[in-house]
Amino acid sequence: FSSYSSPRASSPCLSGTESGLGHDNSDVPAFITKLLSMMLNAKNTPYIRWGEEGATVLIANPHGFATRIIPQYFKHSNLASFIRQLNV
Repeated sequence: FSSYSSPRASSPCLSGTESGLGHDNSDVPAFITKLLSMMLNAKNTPYIRWGEEGATVLIANPHGFATRIIPQYFKHSNLASFIRQLNV
């Protein structure tokens, strides 16, 4: 398992209006909207999920995550780039 947390993370989940899901909220970065969509998809749980306390992101299968999940949401499959975005 790989675990990543942001020092600024205060909540693991955004509401519908904050996430932009179902609402037009151009203030929310695309990465955050895609991350939330990724995390809410139960099919992705073997690869990525919230940590026990909900303040960290666990990547259980880094290779599978990079090759199967990242390309579904982004124009790349670069795990290092994804992790950099998590830490911004």
